[in-house]
Amino acid sequence: MKIPSLFLLLLTPFFSTAQAVDSTAIHLVDSLCLVSSKLARQQNFDHALEVNGAAENIAQEKLGKMSASYGKCCHTHGFIYHVEGDYAQAAEWYLRAIDIRGKAMGTQNIDYAQSLNNLGVVYNRTSAYEKAEPLLLRARDIYESLSGKDSPAYAGCTNNLATLYQDMGELEKVEPLLLESKRIREKTLGKEDPDYAGSLINLGNLYKAMGNYDQAEPLYLEARDLFENKIRDRKHPYYSNCLANLAILYNAMGKWTQAEEIYLGIGDNFKKNAAKKSPDYATYLSNLGSVYFAMQSFEKAPG
Repeated sequence: MKIPSLFLLLLTPFFSTAQAVDSTAIHLVDSLCLVSSKLARQQNFDHALEVNGAAENIAQEKLGKMSASYGKCCHTHGFIYHVEGDYAQAAEWYLRAIDIRGKAMGTQNIDYAQSLNNLGVVYNRTSAYEKAEPLLLRARDIYESLSGKDSPAYAGCTNNLATLYQDMGELEKVEPLLLESKRIREKTLGKEDPDYAGSLINLGNLYKAMGNYDQAEPLYLEARDLFENKIRDRKHPYYSNCLANLAILYNAMGKWTQAEEIYLGIGDNFKKNAAKKSPDYATYLSNLGSVYFAMQSFEKAPG
């Protein structure tokens, strides 16, 4: 992140010391935000909020509520709620981050684009499509201008835009965007990166939605193999997403035994990670129930 200059360099010991203190505060806030984000990804939301709260206090006291550092704290606060599934709170904090980052660093800035992108994703998750589209388009334009069309950031935003159009039912717009994102990720990140696997999953989701099951299945299987044998990270949220969509596909194809096996594994993962409060857990229960209904195994259906 490009840190804006907070003070002119003056030739007095007093102001030189103040500048050093502020530099220390900036680095400390950055470190705490990184830790907080990692904790959120690990589903440790209370601890994440606690750590981010410490970063917010430092940023406000040492740098001010309109500083770039406090804007980062607001973004991280929104990210925690985003991962937890509290989209109303996430949107509120992302909006604060956008306002502060725009004023502190300008609107042609990667961090500003990051907050636009994340808010767009939140609006998409809450079906506020008319709000999501301009945010994602604007973020992608900034990424293109500052990082280029072959950057991972541009690929990620392009992927999110494709997801939005798919959710809006505008399927004709989706495949070119997903293929572009997949191409960039393969080129810049390589085939053993989780984001590349994410592109495979999203393409599988598109073909599944179009009823092209024979095209969808190998994409899901390739992504699953990457997480299990190359990336070796079965706790990654993309891996759970891949399994869930593969199970849905097998249910649609009438392969109920395979679907049940996958869903039971997903359920174990939710229990291990204490993620039963996630909205995805409710979706999992509903989908497992639909499999048992199709199998007429009503006694197995979750209560």
